[in-house]
Amino acid sequence: MNISFRLRIPAEKIKLIHDGWASLIGAFLGGDGILLVAGTGSVVVGKRGNKFVRYGGWGYLLGDEGSAFDIAVKGIRRAIIPSENKERTILIDKLKSHYGISDLRDLLKIIYPFITKSTI
Repeated sequence: MNISFRLRIPAEKIKLIHDGWASLIGAFLGGDGILLVAGTGSVVVGKRGNKFVRYGGWGYLLGDEGSAFDIAVKGIRRAIIPSENKERTILIDKLKSHYGISDLRDLLKIIYPFITKSTI
């Protein structure tokens, strides 16, 4: 199947921007405002007059505090600490159930194949 399309907007009129900026502009119809995005990632963007500011939006490895990823990693870490002392908590049980594992050390096989030192 060959898909083609004709660009009806001149290329010089197209601008690629961070989705935080697009959300800010849409939410406040181009006016002043502050927008906090805390979903799978996190970023705060703001506009007052002609001044724009941004905080965060660094991605899951370098930042994104308060994002779903950040909260999940902190939860996993909070489960690992008591497990090292052979304690049992509901968080450990939920984590094992979620990943379908019987030993938390099995998380190593699930998580680490995706992030390598060479990537960092």
